[in-house]
Amino acid sequence: MKEGKFREDLYYRLNIVRLNIPPIRERMGDLPDIVDEITNRLRQSGFNIRGITHPALTKLMKYSWPGNVRELQNVLERAANLKTGDYIDAADIPAFNDFTEEKALSHQVGSTYKEKMQLTEKDMIISALRETKGNKTKASKLLGISRPWLYTKIKKKYGLE
Repeated sequence: MKEGKFREDLYYRLNIVRLNIPPIRERMGDLPDIVDEITNRLRQSGFNIRGITHPALTKLMKYSWPGNVRELQNVLERAANLKTGDYIDAADIPAFNDFTEEKALSHQVGSTYKEKMQLTEKDMIISALRETKGNKTKASKLLGISRPWLYTKIKKKYGLE
């Protein structure tokens, strides 16, 4: 109002009830309910999703959510697109430090669909390897791919160790 960008009379008309909604990081106990609501909305918008597994929820609860509900929505929608079963599992959710890097990369000018798909694939492989503590046989089963294919992606395509 002081800058003249918002009408004072409109401010007072709208300022009937103030709602202070704390960020997710300050109310992690609400996260399961928020996740349920988001998965219900995804289901209503056409995603074939029954819910989220306990390991996936545990992974979500370990993150601080600087992007709040919008970031959570994006993570769950991405996981719903990547999942292979009826439920979102921990492997479907990116490692958050990698997700933050990927998010920054994906917003760069010139990022192509192919580059974004490679980042997604790399992220899924990293997440599976972390979840299986580096066991490539278990990671390949978790990803639903052959072990030789996983080795090829790890060594030749992404240069991972």
